[in-house]
Amino acid sequence: MVRYLTHLVNGIYKNAGISGAISQSGRHMGLTSLSEHGVRVHILMVIAGHANMSTTQR
Repeated sequence: MVRYLTHLVNGIYKNAGISGAISQSGRHMGLTSLSEHGVRVHILMVIAGHANMSTTQR
């Protein structure tokens, strides 16, 4: 399932003309956007599935 989703997301980037992006890029961009809109770090930590807050704060 993960391979399929990764392939799907990478295809979306390719079709959109975005070069150099990987599925992780979208995840990072989404979490960054939430952070910039005031979502608290501990909420982002849960969304990201991180066990350690320092991982989320990078």
